[in-house]
Amino acid sequence: MKAFAFIRQYSFAKYIMVDLARSFRDLGWPIQWVDLEDIVRKEKDSPSGDMAALVRTLCGDAEAFDPDVVLTYGLEYVCDGAQVFGEGFHQPLSELLGRPAVHFLFDFGSPFDKEHADEIEPEFLRGLQSPDFIFFCWDKEAVSRMKDFGLLKSFYFPMAVNPDAFHPLDKASASLDPYRSDIVFAGGPTPERISHLACLADLGLTVYGYKEEEWKAHPRLAPCWRPPIKERERLNQCYNASRISVNVTRPHGFTSLNMRVYEAMAAGSLMLTDEKSDAQELFEVDREIVLYRSLDELREKARWFLAHEKERRRIAEAGMKRVHEEHTYRSRVRNILPVIDRFYRERLLFQKITERAAQDPEKAFQLLGQSGIAETIRMNMDFYAFLLASLAEKTGKNHLAREYVGMALEINPYHVSARELNERL
Repeated sequence: MKAFAFIRQYSFAKYIMVDLARSFRDLGWPIQWVDLEDIVRKEKDSPSGDMAALVRTLCGDAEAFDPDVVLTYGLEYVCDGAQVFGEGFHQPLSELLGRPAVHFLFDFGSPFDKEHADEIEPEFLRGLQSPDFIFFCWDKEAVSRMKDFGLLKSFYFPMAVNPDAFHPLDKASASLDPYRSDIVFAGGPTPERISHLACLADLGLTVYGYKEEEWKAHPRLAPCWRPPIKERERLNQCYNASRISVNVTRPHGFTSLNMRVYEAMAAGSLMLTDEKSDAQELFEVDREIVLYRSLDELREKARWFLAHEKERRRIAEAGMKRVHEEHTYRSRVRNILPVIDRFYRERLLFQKITERAAQDPEKAFQLLGQSGIAETIRMNMDFYAFLLASLAEKTGKNHLAREYVGMALEINPYHVSARELNERL
């Protein structure tokens, strides 16, 4: 299977998509990679600034490559084109390229920060619910919330690490000297992070963080602050040179472990992180990773491991081994390939049915209702029932239409198209 992979943002998220694309390529997929953030920025800064020409070239290159699917970060593929290319380009990439997409969600903002599916714009939600899209989300609670929004093709995909980028180095190497630290944190500030890390400030804490002013506003953390590390090679050196790495998860990480956890562990630093249920499922607590449940426990455990080097090293090495064996992006991608394959085959089936329906709804209805068809559709049973209902309505079988639309809503109460058809019937 061939894939077009891209990202349109300048952050560490870019590394996630690069690592995912490489993992798919390593597993035999031809990949067309586009750093959309880079080429859009360069075009905007160029004398011509011809964004329309860039869009035409991008679409032409993709069409020539002829990908089976698109690999995308978050909702960049389906969002308003103005967010991708700038003002005047409102058509989303999904319409420009017309390919099914595999979405990887490692943040959980708009529109999934809503309390209820009815708060999401119906047309946008309708598009996401189609057979054209599948979602892999880093957080189990987030997956559950997406299903509550009627996005049933949502699956768990924990963050991971690229072992070529994060790995153990010679701990005696002079290259590590600039980064040597008892405790390290690398990342941005949140109220939780500032309050948690403040209790470690006198234990040899170093904070490599962006938003300097927020870190320095806290008197205990100001002396700990250093400029952010933006290169993965240097970040790997930092984690190798640090005895303990601390993680404080952002609020949207309901159950999950972020990339910091895997990267620090892969480099051989002891990971001390706030308690999350995923940690207990993915690692052996106190054998490979250490959790804390309060500020007092965070400080107490940090002091204990700084005083007990043998135990610190034993857990750090066990965690490093576990990450490299089981928690790489290549391993994650290998596990989901059968899911993507089924998604793609089901999408092809629905594509053929809808094309037939445009020409002859009666024949399409008979084809979709054939014995055995339902057994081949596992991911899209809500859409399958809705499509039967829609075709039944078009062919004057309103009693069957009501039966099938009821089936669709029983499977997925928030299926936008099925709800509208049900109201009409």
